[in-house]
Amino acid sequence: PYFILNFIQHCLCHHYIHKYCMHEEGYSMSSIWANNRAVRETLGVHKGTVPVWVRCNHGTPYTTDIRSSVEYHRSLAKRGYRSLIYSGDHDMTVPFIGTQAWIRSLRFAVVDQWRPWYATGQVAGFTTLYANNLTFATVKDGSLCEGEGESDASWSLFAWMCLVHLPTLPFALSF
Repeated sequence: PYFILNFIQHCLCHHYIHKYCMHEEGYSMSSIWANNRAVRETLGVHKGTVPVWVRCNHGTPYTTDIRSSVEYHRSLAKRGYRSLIYSGDHDMTVPFIGTQAWIRSLRFAVVDQWRPWYATGQVAGFTTLYANNLTFATVKDGSLCEGEGESDASWSLFAWMCLVHLPTLPFALSF
């Protein structure tokens, strides 16, 4: 909603972000963002329930096993929320074929067929746009933690959050 878009618009100066990422630990930005009071309020995190957001908190004692998140994704997409689902094409933990299979299980119509997308003039992966604002993308040479990198493809994925589409032509978007 409004705060998140406003936050992104104020923070998306590429040079600032790139400079920040070059000098800080790789996870700092997500921790700062997720622990921001206004972000937590926007996301509906009730005060006192989660003291601090921690990436990959392996100490969480789960009491519920969710067998599938497909219905959650379907519900959010049908309410108009944009979603970018991406997989690295070298990810052996969660291969992109599996990601494609669960996206197909949503039964959303294909709006834009499988096609390459570009970063700095090179094919950065392939993408398909589905109904209900769902975008699927592969990231060339990407792995499970693609969004953590400083590659041009990673920056294109980040720019997607600011309503910039994945480039369909070489040099359509460059940083």
